[in-house]
Amino acid sequence: MTEALRPARPVPPGRILKQELEARDWSQKDLAAILGRPEQMVSEIATGTKQITPETSLALAQAFGSSPEFWYHLETNYRLELAQRRGNDDAIARRGQLYDALPLREMARRGWLCLHESADDLEREVSGLLGVSVSAAPVLVARLRASTTREPLTYAQLAWLRRAEALAREQTAGNWDPEHLEPLAAELLALACRVEDVALV
Repeated sequence: MTEALRPARPVPPGRILKQELEARDWSQKDLAAILGRPEQMVSEIATGTKQITPETSLALAQAFGSSPEFWYHLETNYRLELAQRRGNDDAIARRGQLYDALPLREMARRGWLCLHESADDLEREVSGLLGVSVSAAPVLVARLRASTTREPLTYAQLAWLRRAEALAREQTAGNWDPEHLEPLAAELLALACRVEDVALV
């Protein structure tokens, strides 16, 4: 789906206001008298230094015989277009995707990572935890899904898996001794018999 075409420059509501005045041979002073508002307010709207409020939209609609929605949407669309041109930054979307895919707040509470305000820093934290770049994570998840017959692996599960791997690497294990396995297995089974003891396993 192609992106909708946008005008090269957003149309200021003040320009439309001036056209309406010219079509009626009204001055800004005339419109101010009709609206019962200061002439300065009309001048500021015409020059774009003052925004058209919902109340002003209603007043202009009554003065010109149009709809208040026309003036309100004209102002809203103009300001939105200006904001998009000034802030064409994907940082919010990138942070939103990370928060949507992973339980970041819980991970931060456990001390696994820091919740940086910078999207770049947050992605670096997540990449360090997952062991792959954020952009490569979908490929890794897809491979893990294809290699198992269980339920599909989510990003959150991948994070827990990577954390478990990191903790495992920090552990030191003794030499393998099959004689120790049998009593250990019995101990684990005993702990698994009662719900309150499962946390000790």
